[in-house]
Amino acid sequence: MSPLTHRIYITLFFVIAISSFLLLAINGFGYYSTPLTERPFSDLHSALKPSGTLGHFLGIAGSIMMGVGVSSYMLRKRVRALFKFGTLKNWLEFHIFLCVTGPVLVLFHTAFKFGGIVSISFWSMTAVVLSGIAGRFIYTQIPRSVKGNELDITEIKRLQNELSEKLKEDYNLDEKVIDKIDSLSSKILTQSNSTFTDFFKALGLKLKVNGEINRLKTELLQKQIPESLAIQICSTAKEKVMLDGRVKILKSMHALFRYWHIFHLPFAITMFVIMIIHIIAVLIFSF
Repeated sequence: MSPLTHRIYITLFFVIAISSFLLLAINGFGYYSTPLTERPFSDLHSALKPSGTLGHFLGIAGSIMMGVGVSSYMLRKRVRALFKFGTLKNWLEFHIFLCVTGPVLVLFHTAFKFGGIVSISFWSMTAVVLSGIAGRFIYTQIPRSVKGNELDITEIKRLQNELSEKLKEDYNLDEKVIDKIDSLSSKILTQSNSTFTDFFKALGLKLKVNGEINRLKTELLQKQIPESLAIQICSTAKEKVMLDGRVKILKSMHALFRYWHIFHLPFAITMFVIMIIHIIAVLIFSF
């Protein structure tokens, strides 16, 4: 997938998710903001109640999206025959899209009325979505290839050396600038023995790197380096500093990713089990 195709791919997901939420929220606001006791008298009740024409459809569509989102990504990760179909990174993005948009549809299916065993499924779903966002962030802190595969320490060192050589050879920078770039990761991120401290450091890593790279760009421009070249140098320097910073917290991110799986999976299982019970109950009592 080319960079342009990938941007279109991600933009399409974003537009669909946001549009779905806005359309349902704007058109149904009058109904959803009405007290529960008064909703049966609303003209929209027959359509938007959980068993209504639209409400029922939203529940089915949201459940299918979550089921497909989870199963397709799990199969892509584990079934060797599927390895040739797209990169793991793209499948993860597809998984995230379905597992964010699906819960949004389920939320409107409930008409914001939670009770009984279904409420356990709903709050489990909420925990799954929120933990999924955290998991996605942790995932991005672990150095990976373009295809989304994790780099081993040898590949990371090779990439660090390539970026250093690029700064030296391609841009012909003097030693002072090279040393300054090499020291940025130490300035931005100090070593820590705490896994959760490293998580909060990771949250601010990109902002800190952006700040230092902007200062570096200013210094380069003051040295009469053309702006187009300064931008290229800063882009490479940013890539190197981000990589150096992530290497420092790599052990902590691996540990957090393990903890995340322990936390994320039980909520996902609870959500799907209760959702299946709910679907079976609806099918039984609807006849």
